[in-house]
Amino acid sequence: MQCKKCGMEAFISGKKLKFEGDTSPKTETKAYNEITYSCRNKQCSQFEKEVGTEKIYLD
Repeated sequence: MQCKKCGMEAFISGKKLKFEGDTSPKTETKAYNEITYSCRNKQCSQFEKEVGTEKIYLD
């Protein structure tokens, strides 16, 4: 993922294990990691700020 402000490749700054579909017994529960990305360009106004997230589903 890239910073939308400066275009530099962002770094992974956080990861959370989350679940969806576990509130109802009729739906399949899916686990995923929510990855948070932050800008690594020291000259960018978004430096070390969150620039995006991504869901990575676990099998």
